[in-house]
Formats: sequence, structure tokens, C-alpha cells
Amino acid sequence: MSILLPDILHEVFLHLSEIDPISGEYQNVGLKNLYQCILVNREWCRIAIPILWKQPFHFGPERSSMATLMQRQGSMALSFITHSSHPQFQPMFPYPKYLRTLMYESLLRSLRDLLSVEEEDNEETDDEKLNDQIKLLMRSLLQLSMQNGARLTSLWIFPGLKNDTDLYELLEESELIDLVRNIKHLEIHGPCRRDDLFTLLGRICHQVESLCIDTLWSRHAFERHIDRTGQYIASLISSQRSLRYFRLSICKGYTRIFFPALASHTSTLRQISFDQVDFKGCGEWTSISECKNLELLEITQCSNLTTEMIRPLINDHTENNGSSSPDRTKGRFGKNFKVRYIRIRPFCQEFEDWVDSVNSNSERDVELPFPLGEASGSNK
Repeated sequence: MSILLPDILHEVFLHLSEIDPISGEYQNVGLKNLYQCILVNREWCRIAIPILWKQPFHFGPERSSMATLMQRQGSMALSFITHSSHPQFQPMFPYPKYLRTLMYESLLRSLRDLLSVEEEDNEETDDEKLNDQIKLLMRSLLQLSMQNGARLTSLWIFPGLKNDTDLYELLEESELIDLVRNIKHLEIHGPCRRDDLFTLLGRICHQVESLCIDTLWSRHAFERHIDRTGQYIASLISSQRSLRYFRLSICKGYTRIFFPALASHTSTLRQISFDQVDFKGCGEWTSISECKNLELLEITQCSNLTTEMIRPLINDHTENNGSSSPDRTKGRFGKNFKVRYIRIRPFCQEFEDWVDSVNSNSERDVELPFPLGEASGSNK
């Protein structure tokens, strides 16, 4: 029993962390659970710490104004820095070794807060000097993590409007590129349009299997800058060797640029998800209809979906009388292909009929314990 107990505890702690199956992100409740576990005893602490420190600096895109949180972020950054070869500074655990998921801007904010506390007595703040100090510490931290065995599997980017490309170019330096070379999950959050970052990530990341892009917004779908940005995004997507999962959320104006880009991964894509996306300006979904191994298509509260767009989905590839068979559709995609659809008005009736036909075989024998119209979140 004593031999199995650590392994069992490890699985329990993984369950408590509430890991997202796609991105590997720990939920906030899960992090609180892990913090409580490390306080129980040494054994629990020894097992929980490596899990907890797989994704440190998990503070989300919002900046808290609470001084205590700022100081806590600074302390966490300092604990990374002081992991040195000098016995006087040896912490209880090799924290940098555990790093797997990095929320880049959260770490940058931690360093900025740490340096700001040290400079708070200065009457004037030299932004350029502060940026150079952050860059120096950031490079040291990432090098330290890599030297201690860290290899990132997940990278989150929350870029701002500042001209801070040099802080991201650190990832392309020869001493650090191995840290990010094999990233499997890449998440990019807007709303800032940063063509420089799309270009940079396209150069250094080629093993991404899960790509999530959130909050790209433009008032009109055919503005010139959208086409320019689309070229950089298409380059990022096409540079991946085996993209399996793609999610686009909270997007308007830019939506049309993604469909041609996905055509380079029709043999590898397994899941495609659109959440709160405006499809205005999009052409036919030919690239999605050609994803022969697709297992799940999610359309959640999206707008301006038209029959012309989804025609390649609802029509057979063979010449027939114009009707679409669910068996033919399922045969075209993955073996267990399903569609999840939560509509908003006005909705596309043809698409809803197609969704019903695709899901009919797998759902026809399911008996709900309540009328469908009473289900929470029902879109009927």
C-alpha cells in the first residue's frame, strides 16, 4: 500500500486540479485545491508541488490592483531566480524543472511588479530602463528553467499594444529556442492585432497540435489590414506539422481568413470549435468539409451563418438528387463524427436540419428524464 499511495495521491491531485483536456490549463478552483494540499504534510507537499508548478504565474489576462497580489507575484518570480548552485539559496524544490505551461504576460507582470517595488522610491520612472531590466530577468529565468530540465508544452500569449516585440523575441534566441520548440498547445488572446507576434510564433513553433485564438475584432470584414493580418495567421497555421484541434472565439471581421488556412490540415484536424464568432464575409466551408478525420464540430452562439457557407457540409460529394444522407456525411468525416450546436437568432435552418440529421443516429436511443424545452441552456 505504501508503494502505491504516492501514485494514487498523484492521480487524485491531478483530478483536483481540474485540468482542461485540450489546453491542459488548471482552473482557479483547482489551483486553490492544490495550494491546500501542499499544507497537509511533507508527503502531500512533495507530490503536489510538481503539479502546481507546471504552470506558475497563473493569474489570467486581468491585472489586479491589489498590492498584496502584486507582491505575491514578485515573490514567485524571485523564488525562480534564487534557484542557483549556491547552497545558501537552494529552495526545497527545483521549481524551474517543473515548468510546462507558461502564461507569458503573467510572468512579465510579475517581474515588472518586482522591479517596480524596488524602484517605488524613485520620483521618475525610466520605461526604457525598466523594459531592459525585465528583459534581462526574463532571459535569466527562461535560461534557468531550461537548464534545469524544463520544456514547455503549452504557451499562452496575451499581447498588449506596447512596442515590446523584443520581450517576445527572447523565445527565438539560440539559448532559449529549445524551451519552446516542442510546444503542443498555443493560445493567443487579443484584442490587440499583433502581426509581429503571429510572424514570430510561426517561425519558432511547428509542433502545435492545439491552437486557440481569442478576441479578434474589426468593425468591417473587408478592411485592408485584415488581409494583411490573415497572411501572417495563415503562415502560423500552415507552419504546424499536425494541427489536431482549432478553436476560434469572440471574433468579428477576421473570421473569413481562417477557412483557407485550415485547408493545410484537412488530414489531421479532429476538432474544430467556433464560439461567439461572426461569420459575416466568409465563403464556403470547403476546408472543413474536407477534414476526413474530423470528430467534433462545435458552433456556439455564432451569428451570420448562411446556407451558402455551409453548402459543402450539407451536400454530398457525389452527384445525386440534392439530398444529404447522414450516413454519407458521417462517412466523409471521422468514424464518430458529431456536431454541437447552440444557436442564437436569427439562425440558419438548413444548418440546424443538417445537425439534427448528423446527430440522429447517435442520439435517437437516448431518453431524457425531462422535456427538451426545460433543459438548462436549451436552444429550442
